[in-house]
Amino acid sequence: MFTGKQLAEYCKKIYAHKDHWAYWYGTYGNKCTESKYKSKKKQYPSHYGSSRTKGYMKDIEQKRRCADCVGMIKSFFWTGNHYDTDPQYGTNHCPDKSANGMIEHCKKTGPIKTIPDIPGLVVWKSGHIGVYIGGGYTIEMRGFDYDCVKRKVTEGPWTKWGMLPKTMITYDEEPEPKPEPTEYGHVLVTGGRVNIRSAPGVASKDIGTVHKDDVLVYQGVSKEADGKPWYLIVYKNQNGWISSKYAKLVK
Repeated sequence: MFTGKQLAEYCKKIYAHKDHWAYWYGTYGNKCTESKYKSKKKQYPSHYGSSRTKGYMKDIEQKRRCADCVGMIKSFFWTGNHYDTDPQYGTNHCPDKSANGMIEHCKKTGPIKTIPDIPGLVVWKSGHIGVYIGGGYTIEMRGFDYDCVKRKVTEGPWTKWGMLPKTMITYDEEPEPKPEPTEYGHVLVTGGRVNIRSAPGVASKDIGTVHKDDVLVYQGVSKEADGKPWYLIVYKNQNGWISSKYAKLVK
């Protein structure tokens, strides 16, 4: 099983050798070859227009490798974390998904302003994805005109962070979301008798019970694998989680 730190280190290695990597839409760590170019041009003609031909030919001449934004993530899994190795499609439990499909595949997501400092999280905006490497920085395959780019989270276009599922990767720690800027400050219990959990999801440890009309301090939001929101609250001087099925946000 791979770790978030390994994914972050893999992306750092690509950036350190960025002259050897090029952005080609629809690729995932492949060698830049004439046959690959012709295949992708036929598959995605709008991305392989004549104005870019010279650049693609230069990549082939320089024997670079290529990936698009989500392809950088796929290449980590499909090469088995072996840099500069030919990828094996669909291996290591990594599905062939688009940038939007990959964020939807994440077991947890949150607004980018609440991103925990956990290497290997993915960062996303509609149609584009990158990897958080820790310390406030991300690495991405930004596009044809940029190739591999490293920049601060705050300098990117990102709107959301995501934690890939345990079937793909493990993280050193579960994220504790930072308080999300919001007009809400409390959670009102609407269920009759509701369990407080140690983490989002009914499978996590039960740490206590609250009752209808109890008011709890709101700290953030996460979601279970099925997409149901769970609220991070303060329960007896510790963090706890309550399902939105039995609670609502209030001022």
